[in-house]
Amino acid sequence: MSERFSGAVLEMYSAKPQVETHNKARIEDLFENLPVAQGVDLKNFSALVSNEDPTELREKIVNRYLDLSILRRNLGIPGNLEINNDVAIAVLDDKVFSEAVEMIKEEGNLFETAVHEIGHSAAAENIGWKTGVVTIVRGPGYLGLTSTSPKGEPSFENWAFGRAVIAYGGATAVQMLGYEARGIGSDMAHAQALARIVIQSPNSRYSTEHAFLADAERIAHAALSTHGTTGISKMAQELLHRKTIT
Repeated sequence: MSERFSGAVLEMYSAKPQVETHNKARIEDLFENLPVAQGVDLKNFSALVSNEDPTELREKIVNRYLDLSILRRNLGIPGNLEINNDVAIAVLDDKVFSEAVEMIKEEGNLFETAVHEIGHSAAAENIGWKTGVVTIVRGPGYLGLTSTSPKGEPSFENWAFGRAVIAYGGATAVQMLGYEARGIGSDMAHAQALARIVIQSPNSRYSTEHAFLADAERIAHAALSTHGTTGISKMAQELLHRKTIT
């Protein structure tokens, strides 16, 4: 097996199945100790089991399961990979495995985008703004989009501050889940522009851009903290599933 897998995890997943090598392996033995979802009948996939040596086939299944799991983790997709029907087919079939790898890569990109947009939405909700559409359907100039409307702000400064809080919400969410803060350049540039405008007013409660932005970031972080990483992840998974929420 690959040298990158070692220790207790390797021992748990790579234990050789007790099968006769001159017969076709029992598929239940090949998946022994792997996290097979409840209700999955492995016998349904017997046709995909080749006549190669059971030990080698077991090793391939374990390696592919671990490869898929590690890829998901590296892309920031939360939760342990359970072997459902789709995963069982993927670890048994060469073509499906290759397609699954590409699908997981795309899911990882979309999930990070979903987290970002959920951050905007959660920050808006926290300050009393309405959220219209949250989508991860890509369009010209954006990977995802969250439309919001103010609650009726009494001044430009209050409106600008709300917009800055929402802008920081996206960055805060992805950082809370351990991602690099990518794709937030336009959000931060927008917040900084608002800060520059606001501090020009002699009646502004902010004397510097830094004070304005630091306050907006603090409010955004407080908003996302009320949901926690688990709540953010669940909402992002729902958006990932539906693609667009109104």
